[in-house]
Parts: sequence; structure tokens; C-alpha cells
Amino acid sequence: MYKISVSDDYTEVNCQVAQKANGLTFTAKLMIIFFNSEMYQILNGNAEWSIHVVAKDLSTGGELVNIDYPKEVFSITEETWDNL
Repeated sequence: MYKISVSDDYTEVNCQVAQKANGLTFTAKLMIIFFNSEMYQILNGNAEWSIHVVAKDLSTGGELVNIDYPKEVFSITEETWDNL
């Protein structure tokens, strides 16, 4: 239902997600990845850490989200899917 990849320096997260995926499970996994990425960057001296997050529709490749977390909030809603 989804694929998630993280760059070697933990500054980029790329996701592919199906609309029928369990949104709560997907979001929970992302929050764990975000926390780990934050800690990795901070412990490596990057006090002003950020994560560039791109999420795409698994079946069409259409872009759902393209944000810099935590400056922007990660959210995929029914409206996001409708606007694809």
C-alpha cells in the first residue's frame, strides 16, 4: 500500500502511497522516520534540521505532497486526492 525511502543523510523522504492505504499506519510510520531523521541530523551538528518530504500516488505517480518538514505540516486528505 505504500513505499518509503530515506536519503543517506536523512534530509529527504520520498513516499509512494495508495489511496486505499491505512492513513493512520502510514502517518505513524512517517512520524517515526521524521523523529529518527531529526535526531540523526541534530546529533551530527545540524541544529536547524529539516526534511524535504515528497509523497506521490502509488498508482499514477501524481504528486500529493512536497514540503519541508517541520516548517510545513505533512497532511494528505481526501481533498488532496481529489485535486490530483
